[in-house]
Parts: sequence; structure tokens; C-alpha cells
Amino acid sequence: MHIPTYYKRKGWQRFFAGMIVGGIIGYGLLLYVSGSLLEHWVEENIRLRGKLTELESAYEGLLETQEEKQEQFTIQQIEITFTNDKRLQMDRLTKHQLETLIKAEIEDVIGKDVEEIGKNREFLIKAIENKQYRIDDFTYQVEVIQLIIYRQLSLELSISIDT
Repeated sequence: MHIPTYYKRKGWQRFFAGMIVGGIIGYGLLLYVSGSLLEHWVEENIRLRGKLTELESAYEGLLETQEEKQEQFTIQQIEITFTNDKRLQMDRLTKHQLETLIKAEIEDVIGKDVEEIGKNREFLIKAIENKQYRIDDFTYQVEVIQLIIYRQLSLELSISIDT
């Protein structure tokens, strides 16, 4: 039995070429979608891990001071906002890593008395400003614009990139 030579006809050649191009486009879309989902998952995983370590350190700090200071105000969490992250076009991962490094630098203030931290606010500001934070191939320097000390330590920081 003889198999017809479909590959010589123009209609069948277009059909096979369409199948190949469609397969390539479909594979490209599959790679794009799975890549974007993986990127989203990794970003959320990093964010949740940072939040977990932040909450663990806050919990430990609060447990240590709970027995000592029952009625006084203590710092319970740290909030950091950047004023010029949009102008520097920082991606969320770098911004999150920088925020984590700064929080690790000052995590000792969690559980401390608000009045005590208020008296030593210059030391806190200098501890943040005098350190250079290295992420990937860039070195970042931060400047404290605003510092609010209450149960939540709020920092407003300006970022500059050192070369």
C-alpha cells in the first residue's frame, strides 16, 4: 500500500507549518505564564519569610520585656517607608531586601520602652544612617527623613545609591 505524498501539496505544507508555529507559540506562552507564576510565588515566599522573622523577633522581644514592664509603653513593631523608591525605580525584591536589612539592624528596639528609645533617638538614627547596605552589586545608603516613636516605630527613609 502506498502512502500519499501530502508533504508536496501546498495546502498540507501550510497545515504542517501552522502546526509547528502554533506549537512554538503555545510553548512560549506556557513558559511565560509559568515564569510569571513562579516569580509571583518566589516574591510572596520571600515576603512571608521576612514577615515571619520579623514577627518571631518581635515576639521574643515582647516576651523578654513583658515580665519586666507591665504598664509602660513598649515598641511592638517597626514600619519602614521609602520616599524615593519610585524615582530610583527599585524593584519590589530589592526594596524588600533593603527593608529587611534595616529592620535587622534595629530589631533590638522591639520590646524596649518608648521613653528610653526617645532619649536615644540620635543613636538610633546614626545606627541606620552610618551603615551601608549591600544588595547584589549595589551599595545603598539611607537617610532618616522622619522618625516617629510610639508603639510602632515608624521610619521614613530616603535612599541613595553609592558607586
